[in-house]
Amino acid sequence: MRFQTIISLKKALTSVGAFFRFTKDKPKPRKIALLFTLVSLVLILSPIWVFSFFSEKSPQEKIESARKLIAKAGELEAQVYAPKEYEQAKSFWNKAMKEWKTGNENSVLYKNFGSASVFADNAISKAEQAIQKAKTEKKKCVDEYTSKITELKKNAKFLERAFSEFPLPTDQRKQFTKYVLKIQEAEAAYQRNDILSALKILNSVENSLKLVKLSISKTLDEYFYDYEKWISFDAEMKRLSAQENQICLVVDKYDKICRVYKNGSVYKEFPVELGPNWMGVKKRRGDKATPEGKYFVTMKKSGKSTIYYKSLVINYPNQEDVQRFERAKRNGEIPANATIGNLIAIHGEGGKGINWTEGCVALENKHMDILFQLCPIGTPVAIVGSLKPLKQILVEE
Repeated sequence: MRFQTIISLKKALTSVGAFFRFTKDKPKPRKIALLFTLVSLVLILSPIWVFSFFSEKSPQEKIESARKLIAKAGELEAQVYAPKEYEQAKSFWNKAMKEWKTGNENSVLYKNFGSASVFADNAISKAEQAIQKAKTEKKKCVDEYTSKITELKKNAKFLERAFSEFPLPTDQRKQFTKYVLKIQEAEAAYQRNDILSALKILNSVENSLKLVKLSISKTLDEYFYDYEKWISFDAEMKRLSAQENQICLVVDKYDKICRVYKNGSVYKEFPVELGPNWMGVKKRRGDKATPEGKYFVTMKKSGKSTIYYKSLVINYPNQEDVQRFERAKRNGEIPANATIGNLIAIHGEGGKGINWTEGCVALENKHMDILFQLCPIGTPVAIVGSLKPLKQILVEE
């Protein structure tokens, strides 16, 4: 502003010199009139030029630019993702406004806006920083949320499948249910655009859910350690049915199927129901677990001799079961006063749709009629955990 004023004064003085040159040969009265007019203009404009020289240009445009940038930063949630820069920008803008208002209260001919322009520049700079940082930080949070929710839902899907397929510990099932609700809560927060809250919720369950998955995976891996043995039992029953020309039974606990082998191939299949804690070997009386191993039919019961319509009693506990039971007692895995139990059978009264027995294998009565007729005393029976590998049951996508 001051530079422009100096130029204007210089132009005015130049005009005066030019006037004298221009009127050098003019008549005196006309020369005097023109001179009077020029001098009058100079006298009128000179104070304006002088005050303009000492006045400052209004920073109004800068202040408005800063306001718009701060508003944009707010729309981008800079108060959440770049709070320091956002608050600094607002602080500088408020100072610029205060200085600007104070300057406007000065005389019309003399405006002094103090540090308003500097504050406005700082407000613009900080607002631009807030905008850039808000964009960057929000994208990082969105990327982190996307990564975490994908992994957590993958783990949750694995556990949901595991809990639906196997009788796993109740306390872990309850934990899992709680974590699923937390994941849903995080998804709801994300839908509200409350990404930081969504991340906080996910972080609160991430490690716990991983630990549950590791524990369940370990339990299942330990159980399926005998998978090759189960496959060998199944192969042995097929071979016996072919070589000895006899009926052999394989109870597949995972598939809930009793397969009847004849001449080396599947002759019949019947759905079965087991003990609620069917996964694993039977350790003692009352554990509601269906045993695993190689057995044979020792007794056939029907009518009043059984409460389960008809039954094929097997030789549980066999020698391996007894050795396991005694070892578990010595190791303190079961109570010292526990008993091993007996009278495990394949019997009727099934078809309830749940695993409900004390450890026996239950069939519907119509199927038990067929099986009872097919199986003489001495019929080989293999009870296995699964004829499908764990990786086929719990496929991780």
